Formats: sequence, structure tokens, C-alpha cells
Amino acid sequence: MAEFKISDLFQITGRGEALAGDIMSGEISCGDLILIDRACSLVIKSVEFIDFRDGSFKTGLMLGELDAGNREILKSMNSKIVSILRGNTCN
Repeated sequence: MAEFKISDLFQITGRGEALAGDIMSGEISCGDLILIDRACSLVIKSVEFIDFRDGSFKTGLMLGELDAGNREILKSMNSKIVSILRGNTCN
């Protein structure tokens, strides 16, 4: 299991939603699952490096397209730590 601290959620045209933040512990890979609550998890499509214009950087977790409910839940979790469970690896 890994932990990820969310700092932002934004959309990338043609790719879907991305979570920006910091890996607090463990390793995160494509195919892992972000636990939102006991009934819901989201699959990580890719793990990327985000280099902001101000010189700061974060880890980006690409999630693809989200429904409005999951988008609002993730937006409300800014500055919170979520658990990441090992899932199937992407090809």
C-alpha cells in the first residue's frame, strides 16, 4: 500500500483528469487503485511528473474521465492523504 497527498485536481484536454500531489510512502504504478471510500476506487492510468511554471513539481496521477460525483469528491479531498492499493499493472 502507498499513500498520496492530494494538492490539486485538473483536467488535461484529450486525456482526462489528473491528480497532482506528493507520494508520502510506498510506490505507485499504473493500474493501482486510489481508495476514495469503502465502496469506490479509481484506477490510475499513468504516473507522471508535473513541472509547474513557478519551478515547483509534483507527481501526477492520470485517472482518465471521471463522473461528476467522483470529481467533486476528489476536489473536496485537497490536502488530504489517500491510500493507494496495488492493482493490475498496465501494459
